[in-house]
Amino acid sequence: MPGPSLRLIQDKLVNADGSTVIATLQISWLPTISQDGFAVAGGMQTIVLNKGDFSVSLAPGTYQVKYILQNGAQRKETWIVPSDPGPFRLPQVRQ
Repeated sequence: MPGPSLRLIQDKLVNADGSTVIATLQISWLPTISQDGFAVAGGMQTIVLNKGDFSVSLAPGTYQVKYILQNGAQRKETWIVPSDPGPFRLPQVRQ
């Protein structure tokens, strides 16, 4: 059975000095109905950034993202993934 249509989000994170970020992203979402009518259970996906690069496919919707940097610093933000075809970069989904 098919699932909701997914959008690719890909980018590279760097530090202010240009060095690449080593971090973990925890992407979480609440239960919802996707724009194409699929029931989406709430959940979380963890992505490990090695050399700053990452890519993730998500259904259009709202996500809470927690960045956990190698040095222990943490940051939270909201992503809104559009229904338009991707791929998207961080500035296009950050709120």
